[in-house]
Amino acid sequence: MTESASPPELDTEDNGRTDRAATSSGKPGSWPTLADWDQPPHNRWTFLNMSQLFPTAVVSRGNGPIRDFPRRSHDLGQIALRRNDGTAATVAEVLDETYTDGFLVLHRGEIVCEQYFNGMTAETRHLAQSVSKSVVGCLAGILVGH
Repeated sequence: MTESASPPELDTEDNGRTDRAATSSGKPGSWPTLADWDQPPHNRWTFLNMSQLFPTAVVSRGNGPIRDFPRRSHDLGQIALRRNDGTAATVAEVLDETYTDGFLVLHRGEIVCEQYFNGMTAETRHLAQSVSKSVVGCLAGILVGH
């Protein structure tokens, strides 16, 4: 993480702040609170800078082999879809509107789309939250099926 500014301790209240727009760097216009650190637009900055907000630890992937997935890249951005509210959008619009930092589609053992936004790369540390539970749940289901 190369962000130089450190936030103060997270406030438990909004304290009257109204500036919620993220800057062009993705850093929130006002520091997030405990109530909104994981919500847009704050998540654009906080998910990439968690160590400046909370105690964090790097978890090793272990020493086992890494599987390289074959790639067959496609631009999925213009695929049309319907949002939950029924309005039309494209994948690219939804990724932008939801402050997505990384997007990967694995289909039939091939990476068909891998994109990063907001200065993120494949090597950038990033908060995973419930993604971890979902992956472990899927792997457990596969293991039970075998």
